[in-house]
Amino acid sequence: MVTIILSLRDMTKLKAQSSKLKAQSSKLKAQSSKLKAQSSKLKAQSSKLKAQSSKLKAQSSKLKLKAQAQSSKLKAQSSKLKAQSSKLKAQSSKLKAQSSKLKAQSSKQYYLTSKVLKNNLKKYVFI
Repeated sequence: MVTIILSLRDMTKLKAQSSKLKAQSSKLKAQSSKLKAQSSKLKAQSSKLKAQSSKLKAQSSKLKLKAQAQSSKLKAQSSKLKAQSSKLKAQSSKLKAQSSKLKAQSSKQYYLTSKVLKNNLKKYVFI
């Protein structure tokens, strides 16, 4: 059997090293706990940001759908107004044609009335 005899000085050194290692171990455990806490905090922030991202995506989709609906509605109104405009232009053209026709009839009536009046005047002048 081998007996190891350690001197008092060696024992003191080993105890000092043991204490130093225990202190380092405690320090590392504290750092580990701190890092775990930071990790948990970052995970919570990540979850919060993911939730915000999902919420913003939903809002974006909702706004896109609303914009598309408004665009479709405005296009329909535009088409309706264009159709009304075309109809009014057609009515305007029709009324202009009627106006021209009435002016022509009026001129013809004026001419005929003037002719009749002239003829009547000639009758009275020569009689």
